[in-house]
Amino acid sequence: MSFAREERDGIKPNSAALTTGGGSYFIEMPEPVDYVTNNLKAELGYAKSPLFLSLTYFHSEFSNDNQRLFFKNPFDANTFGAAQDDYLTLPPDNKYDNISFKGKVKLPLDSALSVKLARSETKSDYDLLDYYVRSVAGGIQSVTLSDSTFNGKLVATSYAVTLTSHPVDFLGAKVFYKYYDKDNKSDQITHTDSGVNGGNPFQNHLFDYNKRNYGAEFDVKLPAKFSLMPAYSYLKTKRHRGDLPETTDNTYSLALKWSGVDFMSAKVAYERLNRGAVHKVGTTLFATDQATANIVEPYIRRFDAAPMERDTYKASVDIYPLETLSFALSYKQKKSDYTDTVLGLREEKGNEYGIDADWKISSLITVNGYAEYEQIKFSQVQRTSNTAAGLDPNTTSTSSIYSWKLVNRDNTYSYGAGAEVYAIPKKLTFNLKYDHTKSAGFSDFSFFDVTPAANSDVSNVDDYRKNSLSLKAKYNVDKNLAITAGYAYEQFKYSDIAVDNYLYTYNNGTSTSITSLTGAYSAPSYKANMVFAGLTYKF
Repeated sequence: MSFAREERDGIKPNSAALTTGGGSYFIEMPEPVDYVTNNLKAELGYAKSPLFLSLTYFHSEFSNDNQRLFFKNPFDANTFGAAQDDYLTLPPDNKYDNISFKGKVKLPLDSALSVKLARSETKSDYDLLDYYVRSVAGGIQSVTLSDSTFNGKLVATSYAVTLTSHPVDFLGAKVFYKYYDKDNKSDQITHTDSGVNGGNPFQNHLFDYNKRNYGAEFDVKLPAKFSLMPAYSYLKTKRHRGDLPETTDNTYSLALKWSGVDFMSAKVAYERLNRGAVHKVGTTLFATDQATANIVEPYIRRFDAAPMERDTYKASVDIYPLETLSFALSYKQKKSDYTDTVLGLREEKGNEYGIDADWKISSLITVNGYAEYEQIKFSQVQRTSNTAAGLDPNTTSTSSIYSWKLVNRDNTYSYGAGAEVYAIPKKLTFNLKYDHTKSAGFSDFSFFDVTPAANSDVSNVDDYRKNSLSLKAKYNVDKNLAITAGYAYEQFKYSDIAVDNYLYTYNNGTSTSITSLTGAYSAPSYKANMVFAGLTYKF
């Protein structure tokens, strides 16, 4: 059994958009943070060959002392001194319960059958307000609700069955079936608001989904110390979603491993993912938006569920020149093409390089280190239009109706090193670790069907550098009692076109659209220090 409690206090920035007299304003304000999370976990297990059983229960409660952030709308005189204030909703209290079972039994022919079952519930209730402030109308807007309390409930159910077998020396096999279902049993509240949707009632949409996944993997021993590992996986996902309610993934992979010498092994692998999707034009929340959706939706495929073809290549080499020294070299290339997308993410490419090393200098000192480099490229096409009809990419482009392309590139490299020192064997141990990461982004805008064609490059996009250092000591007082203490330091520096040369006041284009900011986002860089301690007692 275990219990954990976390208390988090402070403030963070929040904001609201306001309108009055045809102008647009934004205000920033401090949001109070007063969160408490309590977690309880209990596990009962049995293990004796050929059987393993485990039953786990997990309960979590989150509470927030501030469910709403009330404020006076500075552009609506009716809110000053009035009974109703403007407000923002903040994270509500919620409860989470999960019960899971794991079982495994050994079978003949060096086989094993594993089963996993789980069910969880997340609940949260919220008292809804029946008004909001409409500063452009100069007053309070009433809302009629079918229920004044929103009862939120998510139920997740999953189970998995896996059979592994090694019937002969040259063949290993694994077959599996997995099922996951998230059922949204929350309330659907009917809203009636004379200022929205022409006064017609509308309901909140509920999202849930389920997944069915099955497949097989094989490990075939070949002559000359080669191993061939083919695999196949089928995944069908159904979503309560208007645009892409169903996707089907077929994944094929093949790996070849060679371990012909004692001091080295090598592996190459290829994977192909083919994703098909059922696409529909979804029903919008407001009927007045349906005509626009009917025009643009046939060309949009949102990348999380869009039809896609992906090729992945991997290569790795493990070298053991000494019993106390090892190296690992790796390379990975991934390319995804969103085959049915006209407007949206079209292509994604990535290359990753890595090296790891471990060296046991003596029985008292072990050191390790790593270096990694990653290149990522995203390409998307979008369209700008001041009319709904102009969103059709087949329409003629003008100065206000045109398509544009954005290519994002990110180059990230990181390295680190660590050491474990047994200062007093079986008594005092030190762990020291250092990590460094640096990332540079670049954006290339191309307005390719505008006359004349135009390009705009942005070099400082999501650039950052992070350094972290940690030192941990563990002292075994005796065989039952251990004390742990440590210190961690982190430094983060950030640069982006959105925050560089930060302006506290700027004009959105008219004299009635002046925005004043607090500076909450002007300095995302930070330094952090953390001290921690722990006590362990074994009965």
